[in-house]
Amino acid sequence: IVREGWKAAPRDATAKRLGTIPRAPLSIYAGPAEDLDPPGDCEGVYVYIDPPYSGTTGYAAKMPRETVLEVARRWSDAGAVVCVSEAEPLPLDGWHHVEITGARVGQRRTFSKQQAEWLTMNREPVEVPAVQEVLFP
Repeated sequence: IVREGWKAAPRDATAKRLGTIPRAPLSIYAGPAEDLDPPGDCEGVYVYIDPPYSGTTGYAAKMPRETVLEVARRWSDAGAVVCVSEAEPLPLDGWHHVEITGARVGQRRTFSKQQAEWLTMNREPVEVPAVQEVLFP
């Protein structure tokens, strides 16, 4: 779809702009989350926690709800941006909850017990998916 008056930037201009984005060192840890302590200052660190969803078939690794909450709080207290995926909002005071069920892209969860998907974040979301209003109650 091309909108009237819109013109794509030349490839070389786009490449030049992308080249100005600072490259941060990337560290990935793939062990048990509860075993990893945050370093002193986690400003600029993003932590995504995707535990087995409550009431559904879990992953091979188990992570009880209490552990999920403790790990999320620990990283948040260290200054990291923290986001947890779950089938329901998590009980973390002062955190933000966004349902993303309708915005999911890809295979639908028609055969899964988990029908809803929520993000619980320690920062206010920049963007929130649109919600379809009920037309005929």
